[in-house]
Amino acid sequence: MIEQISLILLFVFFIKLISWLFDNSKLPKPKPEETTPEETNDTETRTFNWFVNDNIKSHSLHCEVDIDKSVVEEAQAELLNDSPPSKVIFTGDEDYFKLSNYEILHDRFGIGCREIEQITNYLRRYADEQYFSNYQFAILILSFVHEQNIKYSYDEDSTGYLEYARFPLETIYDTTGDCDCKAILASALFKKLGFRVAFALMPGHAALAISTESAPFFANFDLNGTSWFYCESTGDDWKPGQLPDQFDFNSLKIKEI
Repeated sequence: MIEQISLILLFVFFIKLISWLFDNSKLPKPKPEETTPEETNDTETRTFNWFVNDNIKSHSLHCEVDIDKSVVEEAQAELLNDSPPSKVIFTGDEDYFKLSNYEILHDRFGIGCREIEQITNYLRRYADEQYFSNYQFAILILSFVHEQNIKYSYDEDSTGYLEYARFPLETIYDTTGDCDCKAILASALFKKLGFRVAFALMPGHAALAISTESAPFFANFDLNGTSWFYCESTGDDWKPGQLPDQFDFNSLKIKEI
């Protein structure tokens, strides 16, 4: 019994340590600018309900996003080229990196779209109300793109294309996507909320990594003197820094956005 209590106390101490280190990493915490989307006949609403466990307690989340369908149609028609730059044709990892950077930072279909702003405003407000540490906040952000909200689907099944890397706006609208679609959306959310973000590629898979200015001992890897935390955007309940089984660092390629 004493050993069990000791293990519980040790676990709580470790979680508190993670939260303290993130809180002292000086990550920017921009306050949301509240906006009310203009209602038009082309507006559709997507409702996201999900649960997230931050290793301390469980949270029930509810976020409604008003989407301009006409802008979605523009995004869907963008980059359907038969050669790079294209979201349906890739000749190598460099094409993926260039495309992900372009889509994440896009001012109308990526980080600059009002749908991303609605989501990040909600996440920021909830984190402030709950007095989240930066690590708890990172867990919350990553949870948005997991299976409860964004269902995993193969591109060919959901779009008809063998490969189709959605803009963040498209993934929000479709509420589905494969690993690169989900990683691109997660990267846009983290970037909008002030984190340093890198897109990550490995054979047959895409993910992302986030960074703090500190270098805690549990960071996954170092790039140019900066510590990075791997973030898995598929599945459910993955935490920043948590690695899938049989993860191979030697096959990992990352590039900061």
